[in-house]
Amino acid sequence: MAANLIIRDLSESPAPWALDLHLPEGDGPFPVLIWIHGGGWHSGTKDIDFAEPYLRAGFALASIGYRLTSGGSCFPAPIEDCVAATAWFQRNASRWNIDCSRPGIFGHSAGGHLASLVALASAGATPFARPDLRPFARALIWSGPLNLAREAGGWPRSTFAWNPDDAYCRTFFPGGAYDEEFATWASASSYLSPGMPPTLVIHGQDDQLVPWEQARDFAGNLRALGVDAAFELIPGAGHDILCEERHRQAVEFFAPLRAALPPAG
Repeated sequence: MAANLIIRDLSESPAPWALDLHLPEGDGPFPVLIWIHGGGWHSGTKDIDFAEPYLRAGFALASIGYRLTSGGSCFPAPIEDCVAATAWFQRNASRWNIDCSRPGIFGHSAGGHLASLVALASAGATPFARPDLRPFARALIWSGPLNLAREAGGWPRSTFAWNPDDAYCRTFFPGGAYDEEFATWASASSYLSPGMPPTLVIHGQDDQLVPWEQARDFAGNLRALGVDAAFELIPGAGHDILCEERHRQAVEFFAPLRAALPPAG
């Protein structure tokens, strides 16, 4: 194909999810990155405005839109959609000359939580695993809530803190109120596995929503299992750390996926 192309609202029928596919110039085969947006599971969109550096580096980018808790679908609907969308895309990616043998996945905030669960599911390590989900080669998590349990996750010092009066809390839990057992079940930190791909976890030190210690502990516990996992703390940064520098860093982190592909043609 001659120029960058966006194919919107790919899905299977019937399905509650959809994804947008951003394709770079050229004929491929293209390495692919799966993007999962944030928004507290409650809001957000698959529309993105940061595809250019990834396309310029030769990556295809698939952005998933999933059921939001604000629409009446509590957790686990978001992760079920992300896993289903990813598996469908992996089965069909050859239509666009995309190589899914070594995919990457990344996400911010709630999207980081979902991306980590999808990566773990691809290793067969979560209740959301399915046999047609292929393993990921790299995972990048920005500002992700990785331990949802109130005390273990350090939430009491967060401005979020699973406040029972907050819509995010009421819509996430099936019973409409915080539940410790369910929070633990929904946490990526509950399913750590040596099958997790090389992982980079980045967090702002001044994040008032998600305690940065969750990122540190997640990466450290993965390393203890033998996973190539790194943690980076950004001094002075808050929850929203997405910027040109983060995307440059992401392209660099995912570069080995591109290098592993056979030559085009």
